[in-house]
Amino acid sequence: MARLEKISRIVLLFAALASLGLVANRIYSHRQSTTATPRPGTSIVLPQVRWSATKYNVVLAISTDCHYCRESAAFYHNLAALPEQANVIIVSNDDRAAIERFLKSQAISASQIVYAAFEDIGVRGTPTVLVVNQSGVVQKVLAGKQSPEEEAKFLSQVRDRSL
Repeated sequence: MARLEKISRIVLLFAALASLGLVANRIYSHRQSTTATPRPGTSIVLPQVRWSATKYNVVLAISTDCHYCRESAAFYHNLAALPEQANVIIVSNDDRAAIERFLKSQAISASQIVYAAFEDIGVRGTPTVLVVNQSGVVQKVLAGKQSPEEEAKFLSQVRDRSL
């Protein structure tokens, strides 16, 4: 009986470790998905967007249910306040009313809001910021939540047109 009890404890331990491994894998794979983005040099096709309107186009791929998007709202607000330097385009796959409520509640304005699947622009996670040139080619990518220092650096680069 003691042997059977020992074997069942070992099996239970392995089951617990396997479950822990699955949870860790799910968390890790989610982290990876938020960083999987189009690479610089990739062309973006969004028929509704006229890339040639300005030198820089800043595409914000955001979602209303993304807590990092909410945490980064002040950064997006500051970015959208630079209309002379960049054309700010919001891309979301949320319901039109939901994203408009979210943007209004966070005081984020944009030159254009495009309702499209993130996969259409190669984005697999939010938040993602893409700098796209006049030809629709990605120049720079910021994936996931950025540190305040990275946000300030990016804003400065957009302001100085040094991207």
